[in-house]
Amino acid sequence: MASLHSLRLLLLIVASWLLEGGAAIARDFLKPEADLACRADLFVGYIPVFQNGDVLPKEGIFAVNLQPMIHVVYFVRFSDEVPQSYGGIVTFESIAAGRYAIVLSREARLLAVQHRPFQPVSLDQGKLESNCSSWAEIVVEGGPLTLQIGNVMASSIKIAMMRLPDYSRKTAGHFGGSPPTQ
Repeated sequence: MASLHSLRLLLLIVASWLLEGGAAIARDFLKPEADLACRADLFVGYIPVFQNGDVLPKEGIFAVNLQPMIHVVYFVRFSDEVPQSYGGIVTFESIAAGRYAIVLSREARLLAVQHRPFQPVSLDQGKLESNCSSWAEIVVEGGPLTLQIGNVMASSIKIAMMRLPDYSRKTAGHFGGSPPTQ
């Protein structure tokens, strides 16, 4: 009888360890993406500056000089344009298919347009904590991609666009833990 009780206790301990280990693994998958938006050193050092309408060869960390939104030609207009704000577009001429994190140095409205055909790409945009930068997560097909930036209250913005690991499960690795709806 004592060995049966010991076996049950051992199974309970192993099951508990597996469940807690799984939660720890899930936290480890979320942590790199979540920490990216809160890194104080993300926009430190030399950052290349581009103009509204420029074409970039690949993702990375860069700044964009913006124009008043009324002077920017967008593929898709924002439905919630803020008067007296700035905006712009930058196009990546060839981006690899996959998941990307986009971190913004200041509050902004972001929209992505995938080329061929021109269609908006859904993205999850938010802010983790008050001391963190705004972020977005996007899943894109390969090829050209345009980021439309709007509702910025300054004439420039810094952007970090970094490739994230692709997970086979839709729920793993999303900011805030909720997968995008498709």
